[in-house]
Amino acid sequence: MKRILRVAAVALAAALPLPAQQEQRAPWTASKITGSPEPPPPYRLERAFPKLKFDRPLEIVPVPGSDRFAVIEHVQARLGRILTFRNDPACEKADLFLDLPRDIRGWEKTADCKGVGSSYGMAFHPDFERNRYAYVCYVLEHKVKGKSLPLGSRVSRFTVGRADPPRADPESEQILLEWPEGGHNGCCLRFGPDGFLYVSTGDGT
Repeated sequence: MKRILRVAAVALAAALPLPAQQEQRAPWTASKITGSPEPPPPYRLERAFPKLKFDRPLEIVPVPGSDRFAVIEHVQARLGRILTFRNDPACEKADLFLDLPRDIRGWEKTADCKGVGSSYGMAFHPDFERNRYAYVCYVLEHKVKGKSLPLGSRVSRFTVGRADPPRADPESEQILLEWPEGGHNGCCLRFGPDGFLYVSTGDGT
């Protein structure tokens, strides 16, 4: 039996190609495959609004019926601010649209809530110019760091005034949807071609 195994091993070794017998390969220098470093992209980035600065902007959406954009900021010192600015490269100032931590009322009725935290997404109603509805997703924070609120994430509707610059009326808030908060709270709000509002959100860890 051992003799048969030795013969089989020798036959197998003979069948395997030796390194020196390997097929000749084309040198890498002649290859036409594009590798690292990649060529520069066929475009250049430039600041469209060089005089404006935002703190960790999360979202930018056009304000219907105007020459303005709305921007959501996410920064520790000013969580949940929404600003608007004119679509003009020379624009030097962004105007406050809604300051959720400062303007929202009624959060104290939620058990274990210490206040309004970050905002993550917004959308304007397809018929905004008539009804003035804006939709915002924001979260409430638990009093104890690391703990979550069972209904701490919200999508709310606000009515926007017709002044220029536009401001959302915090007293007009209508809470439409609530779900657990707790990390990974990102959100995207978009109206589909069917007129329905679609909401995507994080997993809340």
